[in-house]
Amino acid sequence: MTDAVIAKDSAEHFWGRVRSALGALRPVRQERMPAYGQAAIARQIGMKPRLGARIEEELTGAREASAQAGVSMSLLVIEIDRYREYFACYGKGATDDCVMTVMQTIADALPHDDDTCLRMGRATFVVALPDMPVLMARTLAQKITGAILQPGTGA
Repeated sequence: MTDAVIAKDSAEHFWGRVRSALGALRPVRQERMPAYGQAAIARQIGMKPRLGARIEEELTGAREASAQAGVSMSLLVIEIDRYREYFACYGKGATDDCVMTVMQTIADALPHDDDTCLRMGRATFVVALPDMPVLMARTLAQKITGAILQPGTGA
């Protein structure tokens, strides 16, 4: 797993870009024409929204909750290293089991019941943590890493 922590004080211009990127995640108000009508059909029959939309919704909600409360928000992006090699050696079934075990381990380590671990792509997980300072998020990331690396967890 990769542990990357960015300090706010060291690169002020970076945080301006982060704020503008998060602002770009807000839902677009204008209705777009669905490609071949598939999106409209999916909405009508009640299919689940795409995962990207769920991540976007989670990030927007966490950012708004943090802004209203005047507290900091942390974001953990966790990736399984060597996913492709694992897939090549053990196959799809074992890889899916591994990914689900890692996801469950992350979810079990989260401090609040309403915190969620969302899967983004094949081997990447996103956790938005409103009201969590960076030092506490770093400690949580270390706790998650330790739980995943524990022998016998199946990961």
